[in-house]
Amino acid sequence: MNKMLPLLAALLLPILCLAGCGNRAAGGGEQAFDATILEIQDGRAVVEAAEGAAIRNSADQISFSTEGLDEIGAEVGDIVTVVYTGPVMESYPAQITAVSWSLVEKGVAAEQDGGSRLAAYSFETVSMSLELPAGWEYEIKAYTEGGSLYGLVFWPKEEPSLSLYLAYHANGIGICGTCVTCSDIQFPQGLTATACVEQSSGSYWFFLIFNQGDNKYAVECATTPALWAEYEDQIMSILDTAALGGDVQPE
Repeated sequence: MNKMLPLLAALLLPILCLAGCGNRAAGGGEQAFDATILEIQDGRAVVEAAEGAAIRNSADQISFSTEGLDEIGAEVGDIVTVVYTGPVMESYPAQITAVSWSLVEKGVAAEQDGGSRLAAYSFETVSMSLELPAGWEYEIKAYTEGGSLYGLVFWPKEEPSLSLYLAYHANGIGICGTCVTCSDIQFPQGLTATACVEQSSGSYWFFLIFNQGDNKYAVECATTPALWAEYEDQIMSILDTAALGGDVQPE
């Protein structure tokens, strides 16, 4: 009887090893999906998986590292095919290990007639867009689970320190400050808003609340009086192109 135990162990060991190898191989297969790029910065990308993609069973927005991937000239708004391996990490956006990607189609970030381009972002029932003239850049601050601010950051390419944030404030907006001056604004294309300003000798704070979208869309900028004076006309022209919609907080 004692002699049988080593023999059984010797027979079972190869079977167990083969079963273990089979499980690892099954979990390491590559999968692919098409998606629209929402954000690229600091060596990471956030994309929105296309309707019908199997990965949407985990999450609609996916994050992954672009380090080690081919340079494909991808920009916000482009449609890409992403190949990944391993599990989909449970977070929001979900996280994967991408092994390659390829460009399918250039998207809304492409230059339009007259040198302007459309900066746009949407999530659930919230949507926003701006027409940016030549020489202006932008990035998307995508919704993250539990986050209350998300939208578009934009700035003149020659002055990246002058950045403005058009955001949806899911929890509402409140202004507090004894030195803040507020006034109503009527934009030429019909939008109305309340602009609040706080200024000192070396700083200029601008906060504009649009009357559209249940007063939950606002633009904020902190800069110097000199930079604001230099770019004010361009900024107000950009804000005049704003298209806003939706006033329901994402679940």
